[in-house]
Amino acid sequence: MSTIRAVPKQVTIAVWALLALALISLLQIVFGSIELAQLARTTPELLRTFPGVEHLKAVDELNGSARSLIVLSAITVVGAAIILRPVHLGRLWARRGAFAVLSVALGLELLQIGGDSSAVVQVGMLVSGSSPDTADTVSDLLYPAWLPWGYFTAEIIFVAAGATALVCLLKSLSGEYFERKNATSAADDPRLWDVKAIRAKMNPEND
Repeated sequence: MSTIRAVPKQVTIAVWALLALALISLLQIVFGSIELAQLARTTPELLRTFPGVEHLKAVDELNGSARSLIVLSAITVVGAAIILRPVHLGRLWARRGAFAVLSVALGLELLQIGGDSSAVVQVGMLVSGSSPDTADTVSDLLYPAWLPWGYFTAEIIFVAAGATALVCLLKSLSGEYFERKNATSAADDPRLWDVKAIRAKMNPEND
C-alpha cells in the first residue's frame, strides 16, 4: 500500500561495488604503509654489503610506487565515502561524481599497475649480479614475500569493483531513478510516501 520507489538493481550493485572499492583501497593503504616501513629500514649502505647488488635506484622506485599507491587509495576512499550514500538515494550529482571518481581511480590504478611492473624490473636489476640466495635475502629486506601477491590480488579486485560500478551506473542512465532529485524535504522526495494520495483514498468523501 506504499508508494515508496524501490532502488533499481543496477544501482544497488553499483553501491556495493563502490563499497568494495573503498575497502580494497583501505587495504592498499595498509600494504603501502607496510612496504614504506620496511624500505625505511633498508638503507643503501646495508644493501651494498651484499655482493653483486647494484642499481640501488630500485629502492627509490619502490618508495615512489608505494607512496603513489597510498595517495591513489586515499583519494578513492574519500571520493567513495562522499558519493556512496547519495548514489544509493538517487542523487543526480552523486551519479555524475561517481563517474568522475571511478574514471580517475581506474585510470590511476592502471598506471599504478604499470609502475609496479617497472619496480619489479628495477628489483630484478638490483640483484641481477648476485647469487640466488643473496637475491632472496635482499628481496626479503625490501618487502615481505607475501606483499607482491597481496598487491596483485588487491589490484584485480580494485579494477573489477570499479568496472562493475561504472557499468551499472551507465546502465542506470536509461532509467528515471536519478531524474528528480532536487527535493528540499522528505515530503518532496518521490520515493517516499505520497501522503496526500493516501489520505484521498482513505477519505474519498472529502474530495
